Amino acid sequence: RNYLFMVLDMYKDQTFVQSAQAMFINDDGRIDRTILNYFDNTGRDQALDAVVQAFRSGRVHESDMDNLASVAAKYVGKNPQADQLFRDILTGSQYNLEIKRDAIESFTNSDGDRSTPGVPKDVLQARLNLLNSIQFDESDLMGKGMELLAMQMEAKITGERIDERKMRDSARRLFGEMEKRSKNAETLNRLGNRPKNLNAQPTIVPAP
Repeated sequence: RNYLFMVLDMYKDQTFVQSAQAMFINDDGRIDRTILNYFDNTGRDQALDAVVQAFRSGRVHESDMDNLASVAAKYVGKNPQADQLFRDILTGSQYNLEIKRDAIESFTNSDGDRSTPGVPKDVLQARLNLLNSIQFDESDLMGKGMELLAMQMEAKITGERIDERKMRDSARRLFGEMEKRSKNAETLNRLGNRPKNLNAQPTIVPAP
């Protein structure tokens, strides 16, 4: 089966997209990487639809969600489904930081067309418009990170020179703080769900 999809991938053959969709998610919730590569490299609406459906299905193991997000985000600015999914990922509290980070990386660096490196200016502009339309809470560090990203994208579009090293350092600090907060929240959640130790409860002796 893997060989079949490798050949289909090589020739960008969409004949088996629908069949592949049925085999995409394994019984244990893991995605088939060969089929994911097939969808990614085929890069058409039907293949992207399969990736988005899998992401939203609730069946995929969390550790594979970032791979789906990464593929879908390549088509932001070119496909409405990808646009909406990217918006949902950035603003959804149910998605962990790794999923958000991988989506942002693809969003920044690729438009899904391997024949042309980088992202064309018209797609960059569409992505910038999308970023500017997303509302974040003032206390949300992701919003501050997206402000930095928007500045970088605008500079690429206009050709304006910016201190990219300073931008990267600022973004790294923001994501470091987000990661710290995320880990703290996970720790508190685990402690909150930990079964209570009955032996640790105080013994109440009735008054005589």
